[in-house]
Amino acid sequence: MRKLILYITLFATISSCTQKVYEKNIAKDYYLKKIDFNGIQFVGKKTDSILENGIWETIVPDYVFAYGSNENMIIVKTHPNYYTNQWNVDTTKTDFYVIDLNKDEKNIYGPLLEYQFEEKMFDLNGDTIEFNHFFPEIKK
Repeated sequence: MRKLILYITLFATISSCTQKVYEKNIAKDYYLKKIDFNGIQFVGKKTDSILENGIWETIVPDYVFAYGSNENMIIVKTHPNYYTNQWNVDTTKTDFYVIDLNKDEKNIYGPLLEYQFEEKMFDLNGDTIEFNHFFPEIKK
């Protein structure tokens, strides 16, 4: 009986920590996820749907403040989030990521500096894609 109570308590604790606030499909199994009111916002990939909310892999860490996509790729802009002081977003630095949807493995490029991002976009013929989804930048 004690084990059952322990398992129920553990499940309730884990479930309450993973409360979904916002989830938007970007392309294929890639989603923009925002999981709390403190600004954690990242790009995740749904890797399994055994559980109700699925099993997620973080592809681009938070804080995502802009993205764009087409049938071939997803591009993402982030401000790095350093967890030394909880949710300490560095708005002075911008990282770029490219997710190549035509490849199954090794399809994520980043974090990249702006010139590296532009070179990768040229290499992947992604010059027509633009950042067209923007979110408020966090002021911390």
